[in-house]
Amino acid sequence: RVFPAFANGDVAPLRTINTPYLGQPRGNVPIVAHGELAVIGGCCVRIFPLDANSDSMMYIRGLSWGGNSPTELNNPSSLIYVPFTDEIAVLDSALAAPFARHILFFPRTANGGVAPVRRITGPNIADAVSMAYDPAGRRIFVLRNGQAQGAVVNGRIDVFSDTASGDAVPVKTIQGVSTQLQITPPDYFVGIGYDPYRNALMVSSAREGSPARNRIVTLDASGNGDLSPYQILEGTTLSPRTVGTPFGITSITPPVTPLLAIATPTQLAYGQTSALSFHGGSGSGAVGFSVTAGPGNCSIQNTTLTATGVGPCTVTATQAGNPQVASVNLTITQATQAPLTAFATPNELLVGGSSTLSAQG
Repeated sequence: RVFPAFANGDVAPLRTINTPYLGQPRGNVPIVAHGELAVIGGCCVRIFPLDANSDSMMYIRGLSWGGNSPTELNNPSSLIYVPFTDEIAVLDSALAAPFARHILFFPRTANGGVAPVRRITGPNIADAVSMAYDPAGRRIFVLRNGQAQGAVVNGRIDVFSDTASGDAVPVKTIQGVSTQLQITPPDYFVGIGYDPYRNALMVSSAREGSPARNRIVTLDASGNGDLSPYQILEGTTLSPRTVGTPFGITSITPPVTPLLAIATPTQLAYGQTSALSFHGGSGSGAVGFSVTAGPGNCSIQNTTLTATGVGPCTVTATQAGNPQVASVNLTITQATQAPLTAFATPNELLVGGSSTLSAQG
């Protein structure tokens, strides 16, 4: 269900997606630059139009369950979109015991049984509960259960670069007694959210059937180690049932976010294509792309650039109603060259005879 950001009370939703293809929706992320909405539906990930409003529509594309495909998807719980690599990242558990947690990365346009292009694995993520993303700082925040000390579980937040891969080491960790991230089972961590307007991390926890145990701890996302929260919300005022994963909405006019033009890839050969996208900008005006340098070397159709020559090419993104513009530079090289071969037909002839010369490559 989609509501106005400042709705209050008994307000009808603006739109509802209630198709059976949702499965068990556990998380979603809007991909505004491409007009899409990525949704975790049980075992799988489905992509719908961002403005979808239907009880029966089919998804645009999706990633299938890993039990019968190479996706490795098993029981996904968190979803983010990384605009700089045009990837969807899924926090999931491995298909086999001990079902360690990992983050799987897929191209946004992947469909069906597609293997992940990279993954974050290892002990620093094996007990992960939830993740959140900061696109401005290009940081992935991973909420972990951490080590138990007696009856208390010490939660922690490990921070990774959005280009991390393999058995990655976090760039920093938020943990300690002062963070107030300790829980006593059967309390459990629900999720982590990132508020870009306050640069804040919000961690929710709950106890099934006990709304009084609902809790959200808010921490400075720029902090490190054992830092004190600057906000703690508790009790049934958060929810009369179980609290969910928090997220931030500014209560004032959002700050102007710089417009960033993105081309994936920025180096390509003649005849190849690059996907154009953007991040940031202000308002809801459409963003268009144009060639502002090297017009003989590249051309644009919607959000796809095609290399039509060899040399440099500059693409500029412009948002309607917004004075901001942003450019990205591309380099176009020669296509793979076929060997030059010369022919004479015939290549044996008598004095006074003639032969036809030709070449290819």
